[in-house]
Parts: sequence; C-alpha cells; structure tokens
Amino acid sequence: MHAYLVIANKNIEQLRVLLNLLDNVNNDIYLTVDAKSDIVEDAHKLTTKYSKLVLFDNISIYWGEFSQVQAEMQMIELAARDHYQYYHIISGIDLPLQPQSVIKRFFDQNPNKEFLTFAGTIPQSIIRRRKFPRIFRHHYRPESGYKWKSIHLLQRVWLAFQILIHLSPNHKKEFIASNWCSIDDHLAQILVLDKEKIVKRFSKGYLVDEAFIPWIVDQHNLWSRIYYSKPMHNQESDFQGNLRYINWWDGEINPKIFKNVDLDIAELKRARRRGYLFARKFDDHVDSKIIEKVVKWVEEGD
Repeated sequence: MHAYLVIANKNIEQLRVLLNLLDNVNNDIYLTVDAKSDIVEDAHKLTTKYSKLVLFDNISIYWGEFSQVQAEMQMIELAARDHYQYYHIISGIDLPLQPQSVIKRFFDQNPNKEFLTFAGTIPQSIIRRRKFPRIFRHHYRPESGYKWKSIHLLQRVWLAFQILIHLSPNHKKEFIASNWCSIDDHLAQILVLDKEKIVKRFSKGYLVDEAFIPWIVDQHNLWSRIYYSKPMHNQESDFQGNLRYINWWDGEINPKIFKNVDLDIAELKRARRRGYLFARKFDDHVDSKIIEKVVKWVEEGD
C-alpha cells in the first residue's frame, strides 16, 4: 500500500481531479488543506471510491515558515502507523504523469529507496542560515506597501545579528532538497521518532521544509538509500530524483505553469519517457485543457 500526502490551498475542482487519479485500491490519501484557504468547506465534500481519505484542516500554512513542515509531519505521523510501502508528498497542483499501475510497478521494483531532488546551486552559507531563528515568520513572501518594507528591513537586521552571534565555524556540509518527495517506511518511521529533534532545530527557521528531511537522511547516514543523489542546477538536462518534473528554467522565479500548447505538451511527453511519475505546476484557472490532456494520458495509459 502507498500513502499519498497532499497539501492544497486552492482550485477545488483541480484537487478533485487529482484525487480521482490517485483513488486506487493500493493507495490511501491524506489531505491537508490550508486552514485559511477558501476551499476548506468544499474540501469536506470530497470523496473517494477505493482509497481511504483522511482530511486535515487544522493548520494555517505560510510560505517559507515551519507550518509547512507541520503540515507534512502530521500526515506522516498518522500514516506511519499503518506502515505503508511508500509515502508520496505532493501538492494540490501536481498531477501524476503515469497510470497507478505503472507507478506501483516502479516502486515495487525499487524498494528501500528515498526519492529526493537535491539542490546544487545554493551556497553552504545560505543553507546554514535557513535554520537561524527569524521574526515575523508569517511574512516571508514579498508584498507591497510600507508595512512589508518595514518588516523586511527588520528581518534583515535580525538575520545580520543572528549571523554575527553564530561565530563558531561549521564545516559540516548541509543539504536541502525539494519538499515534494517519495520516502519509504523506514525513513517515515525515523521522521516520527525524531519529531522533537526536528521541531527543536527548525521550528523558527526559514524555508526549512526543504531542509528537515535531508538533515535526517544525513544524521542517520541513509545516503546509500537515495535513488538519485546528483544535485539539480535548474537546467532541463538535470534529472530530478524525486521523479517530479518541475520546470524551473522557464518560469523565472517560480516553476512554469504548463499550458495546452505544443511546446508544453511535447515537454511533458518527454518527461514521461524519461521516467518521471509526477509533474507540477498545473492551474485550471490558467489552462484547464492541459489538465484534461494529462488525465487522458493517465486514464488511457497512452
């Protein structure tokens, strides 16, 4: 059995499509909806035919803040009680690129592995600073206006102070990886056992959702279990070890949103041939036709 751990905050109809594609006798689905989202009420009406569906709506999730880790950990902690073969953390704007039979067969053929995409472009000094305590942790996303500028200035002053007081050298390499990943039961159980260590180390940091699982991997020397450890440099030629095709190179700051145009359709087909099992981003408010096309690929096994 597999557990799909889904984090969503918008696009209820697109989320319904995703759940339908995951709904399978071999899967259970754990869904966290951002408590401040306007889809919370509608999310309670979502149903599945084959999979157990567990809904959480108790956490307000803020970009870059520890609440993202909390959302992931509450699902991992509950799901780990049932000892699934694999746990897949995905967002509500992801889609599978392959039928469930193909996905299951792949993981059956690759047991005891962890599927993470490691970042290769961020300096160690920046990675280490992510765990430094921050203030105004609900205000990491750039905003407009005097209030944001004031908060941003205070954040920079406080970070400079944190850097100053962390005078002892740290020569141990640290790692970050995409929070969207697939892990096996061995790692899931370790995460549950080390929950308090994770809270202590990361609860006041910045973008720590990309840091806590790699830290656990390193602490427990699980590197031999990593399916593909070569870091990504945000180039199309890279292979993303979490098996999620995410186009960072054409999307400026944020990942590209796929559309129903020949270029994107060809790109997603190449991704399927290269072995990717999932992709993001899709947005039915931007282009619903590409979602319909991917659904057809998955349902018909094309």
